[in-house]
Amino acid sequence: MKRGDSQSPDAIFGQSRAFALSDSSVNPDVIEYLKSVRQEALRTNAISVKNQMNLQKRARHKSSMYDDEDEGAIKRHVISPSLIRLQKNADIWVSWFNSVKATVLTNAYEFTGYDDETLNLLLLFLKNYLKDMPSKSTTVEEIINVLNQYSFPDKTEQKEENFEIDEEWAKNILVRLEKIKIGSVEDVKKAIIEGDKHELIGYNQWFQYIINNEPQHTTFHGKITSKQLWVLVRYMSNTWIKEIYKKGRHYRRLQDWLFYILVHTPERLTAEYTSILRDLGKKCLELIQKKPIEAHENKITLPKEMTELNVEIPSTVENMTITELTVSVVAVNYGQRDLIE
Repeated sequence: MKRGDSQSPDAIFGQSRAFALSDSSVNPDVIEYLKSVRQEALRTNAISVKNQMNLQKRARHKSSMYDDEDEGAIKRHVISPSLIRLQKNADIWVSWFNSVKATVLTNAYEFTGYDDETLNLLLLFLKNYLKDMPSKSTTVEEIINVLNQYSFPDKTEQKEENFEIDEEWAKNILVRLEKIKIGSVEDVKKAIIEGDKHELIGYNQWFQYIINNEPQHTTFHGKITSKQLWVLVRYMSNTWIKEIYKKGRHYRRLQDWLFYILVHTPERLTAEYTSILRDLGKKCLELIQKKPIEAHENKITLPKEMTELNVEIPSTVENMTITELTVSVVAVNYGQRDLIE
């Protein structure tokens, strides 16, 4: 078989053919053999190119993947101003909170029941309150008539001038009295003594109670059991903390209740309760990071009972919000520092 020295370059392989396949003297079987070799070379070349392209593609994907990871790592290390503020102040804020907690738990009034003298003062205050109402319903008139028939001890009227009762209490008692039949002063006494002992069930009942009553230390020893405390924590996490953040209609009252819930949360918790409290901290942290620090307007305020106990807000705390306090307490007092680190 003749060599193809004068052959033109092959279009695919880019080089001159080794044999003159077009020469009539070449054995046809040899030509077929060489064609089969050529086809195998073409297939091998195509597979090699495809594999190379796949390798390049995988390499680019891997590079992109690691680039994303590097970018994510950089982002994770970018600390927001809100988090820096928490890291800087958490221990200071919690130190103040712990002193407030000790004051409330030690010195706040805790109701143990009505004695006769106190009950008479409440009845007299209620009677005078109802008489001063500008417009009176039939029920109010009936309650006044019953109280007018009651003989108050002389010392009751003497002490009334120095006995302060919140009008909100009288309003709540009136709501209870309007739901029952009043036949004697004993019915009024019973409403006062037992009226606030009914158990609250469900979100709506608790919400109405919260927005219509100031938080008090004694409430957490009578009406709010340890089990119900965690019901309130969940309501705070799911709904009420958002109302505080948005400065809704009742945000001040809800804020005060959150403060008291934190004060009355036990120091030692099971893993389950720690998880519930951590969830509240996380929800607060999410809200804090939604807007810059300078936009915060919900500065901490003291519930009424705390001001009566002469609790003060020092300069190191005055710009703190209730959501920041909550995150700080959860992080520092309950071992969840990773929330702010």
